[in-house]
This record gives sequence, C-alpha cells and structure tokens, in this order.
Amino acid sequence: MILIKDKRGSHVGVVLSFVIFVTFLIFLYSVLEPQLRVEKDKEAFLEYLKRDLIRSFYDDLIVVVTKSSNAGGEGKDCISIDVNELNVEGYNVFVFDENDNPVGASFGGTEIKINRGSTNDFYKIYLAKEEFNLDSVPEFNEGSCFEGEIGLVNEQEYIFKSLIVESINDYNTLGFDSFVSNFDLNVPAGSEFGIIFLNSKREEIIRTNEGDLSVNIFSEEIPIQYVDENAKILSGFIVLRVW
Repeated sequence: MILIKDKRGSHVGVVLSFVIFVTFLIFLYSVLEPQLRVEKDKEAFLEYLKRDLIRSFYDDLIVVVTKSSNAGGEGKDCISIDVNELNVEGYNVFVFDENDNPVGASFGGTEIKINRGSTNDFYKIYLAKEEFNLDSVPEFNEGSCFEGEIGLVNEQEYIFKSLIVESINDYNTLGFDSFVSNFDLNVPAGSEFGIIFLNSKREEIIRTNEGDLSVNIFSEEIPIQYVDENAKILSGFIVLRVW
C-alpha cells in the first residue's frame, strides 16, 4: 500500500507557525517601542544639556605674561603693567611669579602694579570676572614702580568652578522648575536632570539634590578643565544625569 502525505496539512502548519512568529514580533515591538523611544528622547536631552547648560559655565580668562627684563628696575619696589588695550574694566587680577607662587598686586583703572619678588620680573597675570580668593596672596605694598612690558597675551574661554557651584546652589535653593526657568532651558515634559561636579580624583565637590530616584537614569561623565578660586587651571568632571 502506498501512503500519500497530506501536503495541505503541512502547509497549514508552516503558515500557522509563521503567523505566530510574526504576532510575537509585533507584541515584542509594542512592548519595547515606548521604552526605546523614551531612551532616544533622554539621550537627545542629554546632548542638549551638554551643549547649552555647560555653555553657561564658561567665561573669559586673560593671561598676560610680562617680559623677562629688569631694565630700569634697579632700586624699584614694584613693576607697573599697562593693560589699557585689553578692555578688562571690571575684571579681577591674580598674579604668579615664575615659580607659580602668588604675588601681591593691585589693579586700578588700566594699570596693574606688582610687588617685585623676582630678579627677572617675569610674571603671569590672570584677569577674569571671577572673585579670586586672595587669602593666601601677600599684601601689596605700594612703592616706587617702573614700567614693565607685556610679552604675551592669551585670551581663552574656560569653565569656572564658581559658576558651576553657583548654578548647583541655585538648583538646590530655588528648586528644579525655577532653575530651569532662570536658565531658559528647554526641558521635555516629564523629564528632569541633575549635576555632579567632581575633581580630578573623581571626589565629589558638589551635586544637585535629587532625592531617591527609582527610575531609569541616563548619565554621562564629561572631562573638563576649570579655573578655581585660586586661579589654578585644574582637571575634573561634570556628570550629567537625566531621567
């Protein structure tokens, strides 16, 4: 007897298996798609914060280096540097000698006067709107000055520690909504963010108050160089977290 296989039944089984498989894929996509869309939105928001929020932490830093020459300075107590052409009205000053030690100085009008502690009169003058900490700086002693010369001027934007700390303090004091409004940030509905500021050893300097979070958090650690209150250019990190 010759047995004849039911090809119709076999085809029905293949089609049924395919339908089940496609149905499973549709179900899986319907479950995962909202989460994938949320992740994409959060990643885009994180990129936006990296560009616009961190931009607000930058300000100008002007470094003036004097020429290494003591011509005409014999018997003088200080060196005077004319910065009239630099347009630094309202800026504050911090001065280092050739060994990066703070030096007493005064800044009035367009003239910076520096106590002479070096035989070659080589100084680095930092000018910024930053309120530098001058507690460790020797007091400036007014005396007879001679006119020094500028050897180099470098103007560059840097992140300032004080601007990060001030912003995070505003966040913690005013609350998230007021902070976002003050900074005119475009925050998607239902989204929030936090900031953590770390030094080069990844030790926490300050962070925003975020409470206990039980949601998915997207974060990125961004290496930075920043100017501290002692006019030192240091390395650190800003961690942005969105949820």
